[in-house]
Amino acid sequence: MLGLAATAVHAQAPDEAMLMRIELKAHATVSKAAVCLGDVAALTSPNVDLLRKVANLPLGHVSAANSEVSLSRERILPWLKRQVGLRDDQIEWSGASQVGIVREDKPLPADKLLTVAQAELRQQLDAVTSRLKLNQARVEIEPTREGLSISLPAGVDRLSVRPLSAAALNKRMRVWVEAYEGDQFVRTIPVDFNVHVFAAVPVARVDLPMGGTLPANELELQEVDVASLGSDPLWTPDHPAAGYRLKQDVRKGEALTRSRVEGLPAVLQGDSAKLVLQDGDLQVETQVQVLEDGQIGQQVRVRAKSSHELILARVSAPGVVELQP
Repeated sequence: MLGLAATAVHAQAPDEAMLMRIELKAHATVSKAAVCLGDVAALTSPNVDLLRKVANLPLGHVSAANSEVSLSRERILPWLKRQVGLRDDQIEWSGASQVGIVREDKPLPADKLLTVAQAELRQQLDAVTSRLKLNQARVEIEPTREGLSISLPAGVDRLSVRPLSAAALNKRMRVWVEAYEGDQFVRTIPVDFNVHVFAAVPVARVDLPMGGTLPANELELQEVDVASLGSDPLWTPDHPAAGYRLKQDVRKGEALTRSRVEGLPAVLQGDSAKLVLQDGDLQVETQVQVLEDGQIGQQVRVRAKSSHELILARVSAPGVVELQP
């Protein structure tokens, strides 16, 4: 509901020759929440400074869009006299006895909204492709709705994009845009984009079984849409899949992603490893058979080649386990 502004303007003694003619409108449409007398009335005066002061006289705020509120001449007059310092004989009223005020909604131009959202998304995608070492990636983004138009109060004059989280690439990504009228927050708008990131990534040349390692001659680089993979592509500059093995079967022509592989254990079941026993300055080494896979820091079962006794040892380096005294 519209109320008269509470902040007072210091009154000044009026000049005797000052005269203000006010023609109150029956209906007024405003494009911002704050309403001044000049928004709802036609004003004339021989005194330019007075005219400017009366035109900018604050009457209050229209908080709801597309709903009409009324303000009568009887409410405006005492406020005008108190704030500007005019007498009754210096004010000539005409027009309506009250004004109906409507705050208009207009669609925010889609291109303005898309421009700020798309710029933020492209910056994020550039950071992701750099992190993944996809330096020659070709990025294509487009809004999911070409005719995007958001209904916002016409007074909106600033858009701010929320920083995107460092999420994985996805074929559909969302940007949140905040709309403001001055310093006042209005609403948040989700803007969705279809995303394509084309880059050369390792692809299987033949069917690859689960548990197998990844020799370079069984892989080749092909351009694929990385955003549609559902996981980051597997990549190192010198060897795309060195140090990994498959967690699942990979068909010929399928791209290798980090979700489909795991790092090779430091010791492998069935392989030989060096068992080290350190006791002060004394160090004893012997060969053992590894009975289960293990990463560095994990404990695994091993067996000395000269006996059937099982030993629990900690993996300290690739191919090396140690026994604590």
